[in-house]
Amino acid sequence: MVQGDGFIDGRGAHWWPNTSPVFKGKSYAVRPTALRFYGSYNVTVKDIRVINSPQTHIKFDSCDGVKVRNISILSPPYSPNTDGIHLQNTQDAEICDSYIENGDDCVSVQTGSSNLAIHDITCDGGHGISVGGLGRGQTQACVSNITVQDVVIRNSQNGVRIKTWQGGFGSVRSVTYKNIFVVNISNPIIIDQFYCDGTKCKNQSSAVQVSGINYHNIRGTYSKSSPLHFACSDTVPCTSISLAQVVLLPQHGYYVDDPFCWNIYGNSETPTIPPLHCLQHGTPPSKGIKQSSIDDSC
Repeated sequence: MVQGDGFIDGRGAHWWPNTSPVFKGKSYAVRPTALRFYGSYNVTVKDIRVINSPQTHIKFDSCDGVKVRNISILSPPYSPNTDGIHLQNTQDAEICDSYIENGDDCVSVQTGSSNLAIHDITCDGGHGISVGGLGRGQTQACVSNITVQDVVIRNSQNGVRIKTWQGGFGSVRSVTYKNIFVVNISNPIIIDQFYCDGTKCKNQSSAVQVSGINYHNIRGTYSKSSPLHFACSDTVPCTSISLAQVVLLPQHGYYVDDPFCWNIYGNSETPTIPPLHCLQHGTPPSKGIKQSSIDDSC
């Protein structure tokens, strides 16, 4: 257990700029994490503050039985790769009653993670709550049974995001976003299966399958076009995507932008704002679907 009323200061300011004498142009991977747990069981972190990490603030890798409660994470919006909480190969975790303000993902869920409950947290700035990026370098990704509920996300690049690289395989299944309030978000709801953090990435047919994603009672304001953005794989469509009580209005002005859809199948249980006319109902035809990606071993 890590508990107390003090704080951990990563003193990351010297690590953030590419021109820093500490960084010297090396990979972001050399930047240390403020607090990391590896191969741990029944971990509790509560009542502390973690600030200004050089990279990720708190990381759980290959852990089982994690509880994070009543913590604060603080770093400026210009601090790169400063994920708030990062979970990888971790099962049965709960993150709740916390405040995260940083320069990257508020909470990042990576491959091998399942049975996660994220609720009653506030994310300010940064890149929102992300599943992924998954499948980089033609690797397998397996993520399942994730619930994100009763969350406020403000002034962020993304609200709730699923991102995968082309060329990967595996699946993201059974993810529920419920009672999410967003304020001034560039991309409130986004699935991006063409994620690329460089200038150009090669087109590839294999992809991580995304299915069983539920959006219920997602409300608030957006700052750019396409508040609903679903860019799914050409060969492995997104399936069983469900939306209900989704209302997203522009932060400024009155014109409501159209959603973007590509190869997505599912249903709207109630009308959405903006209307999601581009959502294809039912299931995709089997012809042309890359079966090897669907029949993975997750």
